[in-house]
Amino acid sequence: MDASRIAVCSTLAVSLLYATVRAWKNRALTTLQLPPGPKSYPFIGNLFDIDVGAPWLTYTEWGRQYGGIISTNLLGQDFIVVNDEKIAYELLERRSAIYADRPYLSTNEL
Repeated sequence: MDASRIAVCSTLAVSLLYATVRAWKNRALTTLQLPPGPKSYPFIGNLFDIDVGAPWLTYTEWGRQYGGIISTNLLGQDFIVVNDEKIAYELLERRSAIYADRPYLSTNEL
């Protein structure tokens, strides 16, 4: 074998190993309890279920079917869609300190 074939084989092996590890990590994350949502296909998720021209219509329909907060998967990435104003207010306004990644700054208090 010449050096170019070894380099190509090594690159393919490393890429396959990386994809396998990434898929394994994503599989471990999917064991978390997510809100209800539509069934997704492997690798592509709900990519073909969403209307590209008006995705809000799809999310609204899913909201009627699954409730005010739903989970969906697009190309292996999980998304949470909030369809209810009361839930959005509760999560984003009243509980924002729980979910925000900003550090606490004691200098802002009087």
